[in-house]
Amino acid sequence: MSIIIGADCVPTGNNEDKFISGKIDEILSSNVVEVLQKADFRLVNLEMPLTGLNNKISKCGPALKASPLAINGYLNMRINAVTLANNHIMDYGSDGIRETIDVLNANGIEYLGVGSCKKDARKPLYKVINGKTICFYACVEHEFSSAGENKWGANTFDGYDTYSDIYSACKDSDYTIVLYHGGKEEYRFPSPELQTRCKNMIDCGADLILCQHSHCIGCYEIYKNKKIVYGQGNFIFDLCDDEYWNSGMLVQINDDFTVDLLPFIKKNNMITLAEGEEKTELLALLDNRNQLLAETSEISKQFIKLSSEQIYSYMYKISGVDRSLMFRILNKVSGYRFGRFYIKKRYSKQDMLNLLNYIECESHREIVITGLKSLIEEA
Repeated sequence: MSIIIGADCVPTGNNEDKFISGKIDEILSSNVVEVLQKADFRLVNLEMPLTGLNNKISKCGPALKASPLAINGYLNMRINAVTLANNHIMDYGSDGIRETIDVLNANGIEYLGVGSCKKDARKPLYKVINGKTICFYACVEHEFSSAGENKWGANTFDGYDTYSDIYSACKDSDYTIVLYHGGKEEYRFPSPELQTRCKNMIDCGADLILCQHSHCIGCYEIYKNKKIVYGQGNFIFDLCDDEYWNSGMLVQINDDFTVDLLPFIKKNNMITLAEGEEKTELLALLDNRNQLLAETSEISKQFIKLSSEQIYSYMYKISGVDRSLMFRILNKVSGYRFGRFYIKKRYSKQDMLNLLNYIECESHREIVITGLKSLIEEA
């Protein structure tokens, strides 16, 4: 048995034409193509709808889509299934999801992680591969793609339902693989809460947890003899050119359910398996992060550092000032010190305590979420 799992696989302006024409050899090097061809089963994260629609939803962040004809690229990669539980699959509404599903069905590619309602979206995908029943379960953190009780969307993580789903799925399979779409983008470690969630999934019976969405190679740990990968990086997502986006990992599951990580790099818009010094360096950096991950206090420090840097950006947006061109110019010219000064003047300590309470307390948070949705509908 050989299963290959890739993370975000997205046609962009640089290569959508190659997806449409099926010219995968102009996107993937021969060593990556060989790995895909030798596998018994291949799954990736389809991080956008394949639709011709133009009516994107109101949301935070960019709306992504590709032509339905881009399916030719997935076919020539011999992709067997895709997870649609991600934060972009709803970018063009329920019609966009339905069109995507129609395209997948018409071309014999299975999917999981979305549905016409929350109950439907929670269904796992079971596959018998070389005599072993493998369960794939996919979920995503809450953003703008969440399924509702009677609403199309993705399967969002839930503190009760997700663990219950995994526990039930394990009873009907030899191995259970969880695809969790979440974590902080361009951050190579899990948050303390994400780490707890993933360990709880293992406690419920999962055999492998793969966290996607971060757009960078993260780290991994072994918990109860099961592997948790916190960040695969992208697979094909040629949107940025930096240290985070220019490398990633394919995950290979073998017949004895050992898990191999296959690092790759992006060069000249081509994905190629890392070899020689480049492979050695990527694996050495991965190992260093794994060692840090084993130190609970260090991971907490890393996350506090990240949060203390990011909180200003979050609060700019909450205050509404981030829309001001003058503010953004002054902030950039000052090395972002102006923004920090503004936030500290804009919010008193009591304001920040109130905001923390509204976000941290479950009852207050539920009111804030429901109330904001009502305001958005009225806007």
